[in-house]
Amino acid sequence: MGQLIYLALCILVGLFAIGQRGGFFLYFLLSMVLSPLLSLLILVIATPVLNKDMQRGSRWHPLPPSSR
Repeated sequence: MGQLIYLALCILVGLFAIGQRGGFFLYFLLSMVLSPLLSLLILVIATPVLNKDMQRGSRWHPLPPSSR
């Protein structure tokens, strides 16, 4: 029973990693080798925080708004 819970947590960590750098398989295997909790912590730390411009869907521009 404990092994099924561990496997389910590893799959859950992999699902959280979909769309991130590394993806499902990297974080799934990482959580199998290390632990699901440690892998989830690595995923949270490695995921970049989006700023407000990126959340609104605007595109990044190399020049600041004042010089465009």
